[in-house]
Amino acid sequence: MSIGREKCIATHQVVVRGIAGQSWGPWSELAPFLLLSARAVLVALREQLLAARTQAKAGGPYAYPLDETTFPPGGPGRPDEVLAVLQAALGTGLVLSSSADPVLSEAGDALELDGTMAVLGGLEPEAATAATFSVPTGTDLGAVVRVTPPAGWALADAWPVLLATPYDYLPATGPLLAVSSWAHAEADFFFPLGTGLHYQSTLSVQSSLLSIAGAGGGNDGVQRVRVGGHVAQTDNGRPQFSFDGEHPLDALSLARVGQAALALPAGAVSLRSTPEKEGTGNVNQPAITATVAFGGGAALACEVDVPTAGAPLRTLAVVDGALAEATLADALVVAGMDDVLPPRLAAADGGRHPLRAGGAGGPRR
Repeated sequence: MSIGREKCIATHQVVVRGIAGQSWGPWSELAPFLLLSARAVLVALREQLLAARTQAKAGGPYAYPLDETTFPPGGPGRPDEVLAVLQAALGTGLVLSSSADPVLSEAGDALELDGTMAVLGGLEPEAATAATFSVPTGTDLGAVVRVTPPAGWALADAWPVLLATPYDYLPATGPLLAVSSWAHAEADFFFPLGTGLHYQSTLSVQSSLLSIAGAGGGNDGVQRVRVGGHVAQTDNGRPQFSFDGEHPLDALSLARVGQAALALPAGAVSLRSTPEKEGTGNVNQPAITATVAFGGGAALACEVDVPTAGAPLRTLAVVDGALAEATLADALVVAGMDDVLPPRLAAADGGRHPLRAGGAGGPRR
């Protein structure tokens, strides 16, 4: 038996036999088994990391591979299951560069390794990375790897399918990525982490819904809200996400040409991207949803696109089911506008076909 403060792995051998009623079976051969502690699981990982690291030149940083050599199948705490989560989120060939040794906490309940990694599109320069390993339940290893991208990084830098889309110009700052191997809460994320990859950043929205040049701030009337959530990825590397805002925005105002501005109270931010079923692109929907009171007295659910530098004009879509089958005349009445089209088109149309504001069930713009 090997047991001690550092190892904390006890190897025992036992013999067993079966019992049926008053009958006793023969004793078995000696059967070994392990008694693990959280410290033992983390010490084993630390030893694997130290044994596998390399150093390109004396005094330079160490390269810690995060692969089957450091997270071997059958190792204490099932480290290969953690590796599978890391690789699914960040890709294979993971190497964490650090000048430090992995640090085991005094209590023996956490192992930390800080450094940099090139992940998600080969971040240049490499992104600051903090890996924390623990044993959250039983004797199974757990991991949370935080990646802080460099300044100027955008979602499109990680997923090229988002290039030249609103997510290439999103006025967001302070992006933070985290990979977790189990579901739990983290203090620096406003939403609970699940298993896999997560994203969080702070989105800036001007109350007038005009585009913000330089999301860093300094603009009057700029509101900020944290957005984020889980990121799934297809086999060909396209992202799928539906990020929500931490809280509704304060009152927004949408200017209209020749008409009074519309007020959008308590706007809820959502950033969605879904791989196309046919094709190789993504359907992207960065939107703010609010109930808008129109001049005709109706209050309808509407969506307006999130302002970005790449889209100077806003589009308001009425997504309320109340207008699912509305004619153009109905829509104008709701909006409090005069319907000038029927008189002008009466001769051509004869009133035989009501003009619609969109296809059945579609948004009215």
